[in-house]
Amino acid sequence: MDDKQLERAIKSIGKACFVKYYELFRDPTRSNEVLVDLLMRQERYAETASQTRVSRSRQIIQSGNGPKILREILQSDRLDDGIINKAKELLRKYPV
Repeated sequence: MDDKQLERAIKSIGKACFVKYYELFRDPTRSNEVLVDLLMRQERYAETASQTRVSRSRQIIQSGNGPKILREILQSDRLDDGIINKAKELLRKYPV
């Protein structure tokens, strides 16, 4: 994914959503359908919005750009401290 594609993808996911569910998105044992259902129940997203978030998140992670997006999220001044701290924790756990 190039930088423009990454930017579009993270905008369609939402930075907080990407961080909150990062470990589930990167887990290959979880099906897209299970994750879509989870987002619909937990976040009250519509089905198509949930499908987009899951597929775009997995594209970012599979392309190897997960840590890059997490580092960008650390620079955000619009997210609450809990999300920033979780992004730091994820980067320590999954640095590459």
